[in-house]
Amino acid sequence: MKKLSFLLAFLLGLAGGLGGESLLLLRAQCRQIENSLRADFVVLLVPAQDVSAASQKQVEGKIMALPDVESVRYVSKQEALDRLERKDPQLVDSVAWLGENPLPSSFEVRLSPQGFGRISDWISSASSILDWSDVRYKSAEVKAILQAQFYGYWIDMVFGFSAAFVVLMAFCVLWISPHHLERRLHTVAPAFLAAAGCVCGAALALTTASPLRLIASWWSWPSWISQTGLILILALAGWSLCAETS
Repeated sequence: MKKLSFLLAFLLGLAGGLGGESLLLLRAQCRQIENSLRADFVVLLVPAQDVSAASQKQVEGKIMALPDVESVRYVSKQEALDRLERKDPQLVDSVAWLGENPLPSSFEVRLSPQGFGRISDWISSASSILDWSDVRYKSAEVKAILQAQFYGYWIDMVFGFSAAFVVLMAFCVLWISPHHLERRLHTVAPAFLAAAGCVCGAALALTTASPLRLIASWWSWPSWISQTGLILILALAGWSLCAETS
């Protein structure tokens, strides 16, 4: 019976480590993809008329006062042309035939992570600050960021509920048989076996997923805190389920 209990504890940790580490890997990739997309994402507010130097700071301050704004920056016509020249010199040569710089000045706004789900409301609020001739942003990037946030929040919720269930299970086991409490506290072998199984399962998940980092520029490893939490939770689950029969 004791050998069976030890085997079950190890297999529990192995399965939990494999599945849990896989979810942690997905969570890390979601976070990295979101950060990469957010670093590239800006909302361009193009004024209908040129803004004087004295008014630039006032407009920036009003935009900064809006909710979900991380930063705002004024980009002059010349700076916009310089950027275009660095990205595509041939296109700038074509623009030069037009004589005067045709590129508009604009305000570049970066949003906080919470702002992407309310971007339509945010643009409506920004419309009251100034008369904008154009508001530009990549809607496809907004959708991708929201999807990455959704999957990240969902994985966090799964881990939160799983941890709560394991803690509740351990409490119920101790509450149902309090006279076995002292013996249970001294029977830690199932916890160590479940933790060892978790490490093996996590190593298997990392090994099978590691080739992807060679082709994915956005690859990221799970944090050591989340991995430690996974091991502790599975150790507690193994102790709760198998200590009675060990």
